[in-house]
Amino acid sequence: MRISKKFIKILTVMIILALFSVSGKMIMATTAQGSISILYKGRTKGDQEIALSKADFVLYQVGKDTTDGIWKLNEQFKQSKVSLTKEDAQSRQKQAIKLYQYAKKHRIKGTNNQTNEVGRLFFGNLKNGLYLVAQTKEVHYGKTERYISDPFLVSIPADIDGSLLYHVTAQPKSAWESNKKEPISEVKKEKILKKNDTKKRKTGILTGRVKTGDFKEPLLWIIAAVLSGCISYAMIKVQKRKYK
Repeated sequence: MRISKKFIKILTVMIILALFSVSGKMIMATTAQGSISILYKGRTKGDQEIALSKADFVLYQVGKDTTDGIWKLNEQFKQSKVSLTKEDAQSRQKQAIKLYQYAKKHRIKGTNNQTNEVGRLFFGNLKNGLYLVAQTKEVHYGKTERYISDPFLVSIPADIDGSLLYHVTAQPKSAWESNKKEPISEVKKEKILKKNDTKKRKTGILTGRVKTGDFKEPLLWIIAAVLSGCISYAMIKVQKRKYK
């Protein structure tokens, strides 16, 4: 089978384009900025859903560059010695509580924000990393009800069903309490995490909303490898013909 030089040139161009596509998407992944939106709602004693406005939250970046897919604590939180190895929901919740306790104890400065009249707030221009989100104090509704949520962790980008999401919407779990009771401390919260507290009315948590970073560079690398193999095969054929 005769393989022309023109065919080899076409294959070469295709490989170059494929490699540029891969590198371009990898650069996007490392330089893209993300955001975390919070939608904070609760339920009243009468089971009415309400938007929780004027709720104060704080954001910390606690993790950076991953090693073998595992986040590493950054310098500010390294001494907390919290392990991020386990990624199940219960482990992540415990990690978040311990990290927030550490942040408060050592007075680590975070980024503060407050929910608006419909219970929304926004943290933008976020670099790739693992973030801790925590409600800093209770929010009151009416004269008899107050709400508090547990700290939680969000990664940017977040891996949702195999897609990388750089813009994530979180819906924190809100716990209803009567104003007649004393606030539940972080330590007590950690102790009751394993129990299903029927006195608390809870609403969902963490969902990815906007899909911006979905890329599958492994497929492109495979295509580039196949094309490279074709060129190598073609060049060998040309060399054999030349020396016959």
